[in-house]
Amino acid sequence: MAQEQEGLTSKDLALVKAFAQSFAETSSKDKITPDVIKAIIEAANKPYVDPDAVARDRREREKSRRDFQEAQRVTALQQKNCPHKHKDGQNALNLQHNFPDGQARGICPLCFIYIQPAHWEFMAPDPVTGAERPHTVPEHPLYFMVREKEVMS
Repeated sequence: MAQEQEGLTSKDLALVKAFAQSFAETSSKDKITPDVIKAIIEAANKPYVDPDAVARDRREREKSRRDFQEAQRVTALQQKNCPHKHKDGQNALNLQHNFPDGQARGICPLCFIYIQPAHWEFMAPDPVTGAERPHTVPEHPLYFMVREKEVMS
């Protein structure tokens, strides 16, 4: 009688009980633990990554890489075909003398090739021992032009 006064019929009461029972069953299956809350928060805090922007960045990086390789190829070809001489036949190399070994280096102002004598260089340290690994770099095949320019100046 009290239930009817509150406006609930026996059918309404049965529906409420069924809803409460089904809610209890689902909440017991999907318990919200601190780990679940942490995972939800981490997922919510992840920045949005636009797949179109990622694809565009990948294409631009690949194009930059191709352009760089093409520029290196063109530069190597220009340096190979450069006579390193002015139109009047004079040696065009500019000399550098500011090295501790006292040997001159040459730079061609036409193709920007750098011509060095035989010298020592240090490779990356050995990964096991940590010791430096020096090695000798042979002189550039065009170093004779640096010697010629050095004699003339």
